[in-house]
Amino acid sequence: MPQYRFAVVFLMIWQSGVIGLWTKGLAHVAYNTKDFTDTQGHILEGEYKISIDLSNLESNIGKELYNDGAHRIYVAWVTNNSGLY
Repeated sequence: MPQYRFAVVFLMIWQSGVIGLWTKGLAHVAYNTKDFTDTQGHILEGEYKISIDLSNLESNIGKELYNDGAHRIYVAWVTNNSGLY
């Protein structure tokens, strides 16, 4: 019976996509256009600039990058990983 439970738990984890995230990282979602789409999204017209202070990463937390009254994009965290932000 314990082997059956392990198989069920493994199948649930596999179906959720967590294993793909562990093995391939965010690319698992970004390049999977079958399961993850932008059908609920919309294109923002115009040009936008985003300014982030790379000399003081902590100062960016909470900074609002976009707000149209209904949708908001803000900085939750910024990290430096060998020069990649």
